[in-house]
Amino acid sequence: MQDVRAYLVRPRWSRKEESLAVKRVSLLIKSGMSIPDAIGGLATERRGRLRNALNDMRTDVEGGAPFSSVVAIYPGLFSAFSAEVIRVGEESGSLSENLAYLARELEKQARLRSRLVGALIYPVLLALLTIALSLGLILFVFPKVLPLFAGLGASLPLPTRIMLAIEAYLADWGLVTILGISCLGIGAYVSIRHIPRVRKLILRTILSLPLIGSIVRAYRLSSVARCLGIMLSAGASLPGALRAAGTASGHALYEETFAHVAHHIEEGTDIRSALLDTNGILVPPLARDMLAAGEASGALPEAAFHLASYYENEFDEASGRLSTLVEPVLMIFMGLVVGFVAIAMILPIYAITDHLHG
Repeated sequence: MQDVRAYLVRPRWSRKEESLAVKRVSLLIKSGMSIPDAIGGLATERRGRLRNALNDMRTDVEGGAPFSSVVAIYPGLFSAFSAEVIRVGEESGSLSENLAYLARELEKQARLRSRLVGALIYPVLLALLTIALSLGLILFVFPKVLPLFAGLGASLPLPTRIMLAIEAYLADWGLVTILGISCLGIGAYVSIRHIPRVRKLILRTILSLPLIGSIVRAYRLSSVARCLGIMLSAGASLPGALRAAGTASGHALYEETFAHVAHHIEEGTDIRSALLDTNGILVPPLARDMLAAGEASGALPEAAFHLASYYENEFDEASGRLSTLVEPVLMIFMGLVVGFVAIAMILPIYAITDHLHG
């Protein structure tokens, strides 16, 4: 409970806001302003916990703490990848340039995430509308109309009896069912979040799905590749860049995979051989070949950026295919559900008419 409370009260902002903040600090530092004053400028535009956190950051930097170490204390404001890029910039003397790189990357990540949400929101809303409409008819319309039919003595058609059974079940066990589903959902969330084996199993299963897996893989690989390119351009070592890129992916399997690759490279293995030891679902042959070719030609950062652009395009195409396939299916499903409910209400009228004429 304490962890949940700490998470809720922790100062947070979106990745878009992080991008704008990093861009502003970069411009101010480039124009000659000190890091504490640049952070203080951000604090003056904020309120509440955000202002307090930024003022604390300014105080720590003024006290001699490295900017990257201070940033790492606030994961709700700056990601681990941001802290790593800043650390490399401090060590190489190119902090303002690294911050500019970082701002552009965060902006691209925010746009990519926005496109992902945009691709999924309409199907989800359509599914929720279908469920809400069906439950409304079953719980509020049926109980008022069907007793009139039953009182006339006519035998009710099968669709109507099915809907009556559903209505009776929801009336008697609906609350218990909702509580049970909620408990299962909470249990699944806790298991995925706190049991690594369960989390990895779920993530691996998602990546194996036909279309969803392609979208997730393209989204994660585009992030990993671009972060790798930025870290290498900023002067990071290849193992350090690989670890930072894996962490920036926000995906446990990719983080583990690229940490494993970094370990092999530290032992003297080239990137091609290290990547051959990875799961083909996580890192397809194309990604391996492009990164290996980039290393061989001495243009690994450029190869990583090209790979990121390729997977961004693949993400857009896969998201478009998902919308094209899912929307008609959901429309048909919605029509079938609503049509079944309508038939269940209309058929008794004909049954009663036949009964009265008989």
